[in-house]
Amino acid sequence: MATIGEIVAAVDTFLATPKRIVRPDVPPEWGPGFSPHEIQAKYPLEIEGELRGSQLMIVGFPRERELKFRVGILFPAMICRVDYTDERHFNSLDGVLSGRVPIAVKGPHYHSWPLNRRS
Repeated sequence: MATIGEIVAAVDTFLATPKRIVRPDVPPEWGPGFSPHEIQAKYPLEIEGELRGSQLMIVGFPRERELKFRVGILFPAMICRVDYTDERHFNSLDGVLSGRVPIAVKGPHYHSWPLNRRS
């Protein structure tokens, strides 16, 4: 099993490498999301001419009256994301205690890899 340091180094290398969204001009194939209120679509990311399992994930909320969405990068888990929602959620205690993030966030915001990484 990989150590935390090895995972952090792999994500750092992945993010530093140029990527290309595969078939961005094709309408997305929407499927079930994390909750019954969400739908999601995933686009493969090509790196150095290869598909290595990373994806761009888009989450929509079709029943909402106002525009809400999430966009993130999976490698294979979510490593960074934009939340364009009115939802409120709490951040990790590690991030709060280090002063990197507030205890709670509501409304549109960005979860960057440098703020989420643990080393």
